[in-house]
Amino acid sequence: MDFILACADGLSWRQLAPFVRSARGSAPAAKVVLFIHALDDATRAKLRRHDIDLQPLDALFPGGRPRSERARRILWWLARRLCRMLRYPEFKRRLLDRAGGLLLPRNQARFFTYRAFLEACTCPGDRTLICDARDLVFQDDPFAVMPRAGLVLTEESTDVPLRSNRYNAQWLRETYGAAALQQFGSQRVVCAGAFGGEHEALLRLLDNIILESLDHPTLYGADQAILNFLHGSGRIVALVTPNQDSLAWHLYGVREDDIRVDAAGRIVDGHGHVYPIVHMYDRHPRIEAAVLAHWRAET
Repeated sequence: MDFILACADGLSWRQLAPFVRSARGSAPAAKVVLFIHALDDATRAKLRRHDIDLQPLDALFPGGRPRSERARRILWWLARRLCRMLRYPEFKRRLLDRAGGLLLPRNQARFFTYRAFLEACTCPGDRTLICDARDLVFQDDPFAVMPRAGLVLTEESTDVPLRSNRYNAQWLRETYGAAALQQFGSQRVVCAGAFGGEHEALLRLLDNIILESLDHPTLYGADQAILNFLHGSGRIVALVTPNQDSLAWHLYGVREDDIRVDAAGRIVDGHGHVYPIVHMYDRHPRIEAAVLAHWRAET
């Protein structure tokens, strides 16, 4: 079976409609699971109407206020210390999944929540795509081009190395230090907003992400930094698809003049290539308007 996992925190139906309606249209056989927090009743009802499996995305400190941040960091430090003392691997893993999901910033917490779900609800041979929901649409079935085994990662802008990507360079430096940026700065950026794989391979990746989260700062952007560190250091083996003529087209860093909308309302490149996944469309106002118009949220 194929799964699509994403999370939505405080989003409206208008924001989610392009993701939901395009997923249902492009990958009708896949089970779409949305981990949610602070969604209104009307949005929840519309998600259920579109056959979306809703799961809770709990958080002890969702607001991010200074006092809450201090409490969150202290509790996460205590949970890490406790896990290092425990001798029972299964209990340790379950404690980490729950503590990480409750205490870490959303961008990292989702991986703990996804891991717990995958272990409980998927089987060997199942494939899962983990992706963003707010700024991502499907234009064809991603599972038609994803491999049956192993992992698949998606690159961002093909001609911009990590050290020249303002945000990713900052996140890697803040999470791992200047030496890591020097070591991995020449590689292309892989995106935490669209990746996936077969059950066992994906669980191994999420285990690695969780282990890295234990030893590094819980900063915004740490999810990107951890994924790029694991990829650059060879800790994970994956098929890496380029940001051109492949599984996903990430539009951050792509010139708006190189992005077109065809007669069917699909986002295509200058050669008319249709990508199964288009991500970060909201970086370009003209493209965002086209997406919202095509997948308008009236139902």
